[in-house]
Amino acid sequence: MPDGIWIKKYLQYADEFGQIDFHSADLKPFESYFEEEFYYLLRNKLDGSYKIQNQVSSCGFRIDFVVINTANGNRIAVECDGPTHFKNEIDEAYGIYVDSDEERQAVLEAAGWDFHRIKYCDWISENYNREKEVKAITEALR
Repeated sequence: MPDGIWIKKYLQYADEFGQIDFHSADLKPFESYFEEEFYYLLRNKLDGSYKIQNQVSSCGFRIDFVVINTANGNRIAVECDGPTHFKNEIDEAYGIYVDSDEERQAVLEAAGWDFHRIKYCDWISENYNREKEVKAITEALR
């Protein structure tokens, strides 16, 4: 093969699919636009010392995101609590989670997971500071 053929293939790939995402490992399809928006916020704000995975299986459950600080090995589970996460609008307004989700989180915490939760109703608020979520996650991973 001629010299530089791999560079040509990389440039063709980048032209067709955009930049290669070094922050993820086997990214799975997103379950909502909320998850997708959150992922791209994290990807754009975190440097290469973090790895982002989505739809991670643990203890028979799926975790929306796992963010890993590759420098120290610390990890955190991130849950994006969408509008269907709550029993009804009144529960959402008061932050009441459905029983099965509380039980699921308790099992995962007993297995060693630390959690960070983001509520959809906060996420779509005009005055909401999304970057505070990134800061809270990175601080938890120190």
